[in-house]
Amino acid sequence: MVGMSFDNMDLEEAAQLQARMLAAIHGGAAQLKTVLPANELVTLLQATEAVLRTEPSLLELSVEDPEAQVYVFGDTHGHFPDVAHMLDQLGYPSPKRIFVFNGDYVDRGSWGVELLGLLCSLKCAAPKCIYLLRGNHESSTCTKYYGYSQEVKAKYVKQAKDVYSASKRLFTAMPLAALIQGNTLVMHGGLFRRPSEPKRGAKRRKPSHPGRGAGELAPGSLDDLRRATKGGMDPDGRGASVLATDVLWSDPVAEPGFRSNDARGVGLTFGPDITEAFLRANRLRLIIRSHEGPDARDKRCDLPQVLQGYSKDHDTPAGQLFTVFSAPDYPQFQAVPDPPDNQAEGAQQQQQQQQPDQLPQQEQQELQGQDAGAPADGGGVLGVTARYNNLAAVAVLSAPDFATPTMRTFGAVRPRPKADAYYDYAVCCDSDTEVPGGDEAGSEAGSEAGSEGGSGAGEEGEEVQGPPVAAAAVPSSTAAQPPPPAPSETGSHGVDDVVPSSSAHVAVEEATGAAAAHGG
Repeated sequence: MVGMSFDNMDLEEAAQLQARMLAAIHGGAAQLKTVLPANELVTLLQATEAVLRTEPSLLELSVEDPEAQVYVFGDTHGHFPDVAHMLDQLGYPSPKRIFVFNGDYVDRGSWGVELLGLLCSLKCAAPKCIYLLRGNHESSTCTKYYGYSQEVKAKYVKQAKDVYSASKRLFTAMPLAALIQGNTLVMHGGLFRRPSEPKRGAKRRKPSHPGRGAGELAPGSLDDLRRATKGGMDPDGRGASVLATDVLWSDPVAEPGFRSNDARGVGLTFGPDITEAFLRANRLRLIIRSHEGPDARDKRCDLPQVLQGYSKDHDTPAGQLFTVFSAPDYPQFQAVPDPPDNQAEGAQQQQQQQQPDQLPQQEQQELQGQDAGAPADGGGVLGVTARYNNLAAVAVLSAPDFATPTMRTFGAVRPRPKADAYYDYAVCCDSDTEVPGGDEAGSEAGSEAGSEGGSGAGEEGEEVQGPPVAAAAVPSSTAAQPPPPAPSETGSHGVDDVVPSSSAHVAVEEATGAAAAHGG
């Protein structure tokens, strides 16, 4: 890796980096810098940022090869060994295997740095074959409270500030959504409001509460998404970041209507009627979103569980909306211990036998059962009495319309390497809510930090500060931040977040040759 130029990186070098990082994670946090030094990681992040700056807020992907497939990954949350295993099984990106990652790469899991490094190396090696969308955790505030900033500090110590600053600049460059073949829209959270038109000569006023504007809410359009900024350093529902905030934080619900997301304190909730209207107005057939894991759905009685890694949330005459989640056995850290490896493997095998890969979606739903995993009497399925042991899912879209998903499912890699938590999972257990303060480089000052070379006001001199830290998980000398507030009890639903033995068994030769032919 030493002296490598990421501008000329190929997929073979990305596979080598993956293998080295997989070996290093068994040696603890300090080992990463021996295989990916801070200066090289910063260079990699900057090279990826430069590529992402050329991409618009709404990617519009046309797949010309009838044999090509698009793979949509949901939240991965630092589950680097699991994502590496998925790539071992699926192969690396190529013109016939186009990957769309739907945000939330960092926080909660222990290997967000490694995962981000892997995805950035793939983006540099095959920029037209892999796309990295933004999630709500790709922001200053979330990374302070949910672990990534503290993870960077543990792994790079004196050079952590440089790595963290480069990471945040990278986040501001990530697109918000991807439109695939004109039929399928992929975005992290959900639907968004139509931007208000300021009156001529009227003085602009900030809303009294982020995400809550005056007047009746109406859904936006693809044209609104095309014109939107990418949200800046810290999308908070103010100023130019309103639409980006909705995209990153909103949730579907079973109840009709379009309203403020009181459970999260930011973003919106939208019912099947809103989904249907949006699909019709924009001539779409499918929406794929992520943003909710098994812990969030465990507290909801209105929508299906995601223990298989996905759920069909809205099924309307105009089309469907799915949630896809790609972090198996999530959250990594819970108040209950990991089960013995043989017990966990047995549970995963049973789930996979009940949920075969690559069946048509209707057959998969019939196997799962209409009410499979639904909460009983509005309570949690598993609550705090057991781990979820959920599978990860990847949605696969194929010709001709790229609007009829099949699901590939994956269990967690066992045994899971030992690692520390970088956030207080007893406090931030399942509450991905608005947190106080936020970065000084807020959305209005930094919403156009996505311009070439922009880094956001006040960002360079910022101290790397971590989330509230559990004493048993991280050294006690670490200064803790105040915990985020508990989710509002007025909300209608619960909210989330608040290593293979082989190193890189991927079709590298095939992908490398194809990517070169495709300009990747």
